[in-house]
Order: sequence, then structure tokens, then C-alpha cells
Amino acid sequence: MDLSLANWVGRPNERNTSHPDRARPANPNRKGRIKHRRRSNPQDGHRLREPVPRPKRRRPRHRPERPQRRVPAYWDGNGIWRFRYSSAVTGTHKFTIDTADPQLKQTTGAIEISAYIGDNPLYKHGAIEVAGDRHHFEYADGVPFFWLGDTWWKGLAKRIPLEGFKQLAEDRKAKGFTVAQIVAGPYPDEPAFDPRWANEAGMPYEPDYRQVNPAYFDQADIRMRALIDNHIVPAIVGGWGWHMPAVGVEKFIRHWRYLIARYAAYQTPASPPASQSKE
Repeated sequence: MDLSLANWVGRPNERNTSHPDRARPANPNRKGRIKHRRRSNPQDGHRLREPVPRPKRRRPRHRPERPQRRVPAYWDGNGIWRFRYSSAVTGTHKFTIDTADPQLKQTTGAIEISAYIGDNPLYKHGAIEVAGDRHHFEYADGVPFFWLGDTWWKGLAKRIPLEGFKQLAEDRKAKGFTVAQIVAGPYPDEPAFDPRWANEAGMPYEPDYRQVNPAYFDQADIRMRALIDNHIVPAIVGGWGWHMPAVGVEKFIRHWRYLIARYAAYQTPASPPASQSKE
């Protein structure tokens, strides 16, 4: 499923190097809130097919004087697809769904983006990026960003209860941490589908990595937002590399596409599968 927007819908405070006149937004302190939209079964009872074998939906956006943009939607189970979107450009953003499903193709709608009001630097200053001198990080508006990271590899699993997770996030905020490095995929220490992978909604995947378990990532969302609410950037590691032979390249790619569709609107840094010897 692809969705086209009639207004420019880039990421919050995003630089667009292909358009020098848009190197920075007009007001870099404005950031739209993340919008969640549901595209499900029409009233005639039609159900969307579940993503077998590849959950992939995209949403392009365009304006005559702007480049068209495609942003993926993600499968949320039970015939439901959602997309998340954030932008530094306030106002009404119109979209069109582009999909092979004839029941939804060319469906249109609109999202209203309002300016952020608050003190969270992740929303106030925009996405984290490498500065022009290539020696430090900065927010999209040029304010320096100090990467002080803590490692929470198993933070999305239930081995850290949700209340304990929130307490830990508050503690790290008080101590000045700005990043939590967290795994959202096959974990580093345990064999595949070890019970310690599970969170409150079960395993992240169905057996043999056939497809993701959306309920697992619903629980992960709560933890991601707890980090962001405490001004901490979730630095997502998509899995541990030694699982690659069991998962397979194609399924790992689908997994990454799912993570991008689900979390890109939050402007989270991401890392490819990490490598580690089991010896």
C-alpha cells in the first residue's frame, strides 16, 4: 500500500540536500506530532490480505514544486495496516493510498499537523544527524547533540517489567543520558525463540520467522515512547548477526522494513545487525 500526500511531508525538521532552498525548514523549532492512521476493512466487509510472505505498504507524498515522497505503512494484524507520520511543516497534509488492493486504491484523506509546544528537545529541535564538520552530532536545527548512551539490549523483553522500564528511563534522564541502545530483533545471547525473548504479548515473531507478531511491537511502542518522553533517543539495533543463517537475508530485510515503517516517524537512529561470536 502506498500513500501519496499532496503537501510536502518530510521528516521533522529534515534537511533535503536535493533542494538547497530547503536545507533547513523555515522555522526549525516547529515539529509536528506523530500521527497514527488506521486503514482497515471498508464497510462492505472486505478484508485486506495479511502480509504473506512480505508485509510492505508505502505512502508517497507530493506537491507540484516538491519531490514526491513514499513512506511505508506497517501491518498491525487482523487485516489492519497503519502508517505513522511526522513533519516540521504545519497545516493540512493530504494523502492518497496507492495499493494493489482495489478496495483501497486511490483512497484519499488528510492529516492536520500542528506545531509542537513543549520542552522535549527531541521534538523541539528535530532529528539527530551528523554535523557538517563530520566530528559531532547535532539536531536538525544545528543545536549540538551529546550522545551519552546506555545499553539496554533486552529492554523490549519482559525481563524488565514495564514499570521498571519507566523508572529506569527516568533515572537515566536525571543522570544526563541521551541515548538508549536497544535491540528490536533477534537477541545477542539466547538461541532462537528462547522464552527470554518474549514480552507481555509473546514472541516478536511467529515460528520460523514467518512474520512479525504485531502485539509484541505494540508493547514495544509503549517502551519506545517512555524513552522519548524522557528525552532519550532509542538507538535501535535490528538484531544480532549470528542469527542470520537461521533467519535468512530476505526475512531480515522484511524485518528491517517493518522497523522502519513502525519507528521512522520517531526519528530513531538505527544500526544494522550487530556481530558477535558465540564462543
